[in-house]
Amino acid sequence: VITGINAASMAVFRRELYAGSATTNGLVYKLKTGLHDDTTAIDFRLKTGDLPLTQPHEVKSLKRLYLDLEPKPDSSYNGTVTPTFYVDRSTTAYTMGSVDLGEDLTFITAEVPFQTTDVQEVRTVGLQLQNNQTNAPVKVYRMWLEYEPRLQP
Repeated sequence: VITGINAASMAVFRRELYAGSATTNGLVYKLKTGLHDDTTAIDFRLKTGDLPLTQPHEVKSLKRLYLDLEPKPDSSYNGTVTPTFYVDRSTTAYTMGSVDLGEDLTFITAEVPFQTTDVQEVRTVGLQLQNNQTNAPVKVYRMWLEYEPRLQP
């Protein structure tokens, strides 16, 4: 998802993506490079579809989300990733705290518990990771869920 760019045109030149500004400033922007957009934070959002995990009709209890992330490349950068989740195809977002991208310099495996007071039972879950900070690159290697099947009476 590319947001916040007022582009009149986009083009690929030598395997690089460029956008021409729709304003009168006449600028051409090289996309997918750098850590900010003219000192404005680049919006990062990764959202999955609704995941049934097993069978969609089976009820589950969510335990933890695990994230494998690349840490920030320089100690002067600051950044976090904020995970949220959605249940049973709803549009209600449940926050899960945040993950500091500076907690390790080599590799980050973050364990983020689901807030069990918010949601007790789910059939499907959608996940979202967000960041909107300057100098805070995000690279997600993988994410996985820990959950338990709930027995129906």
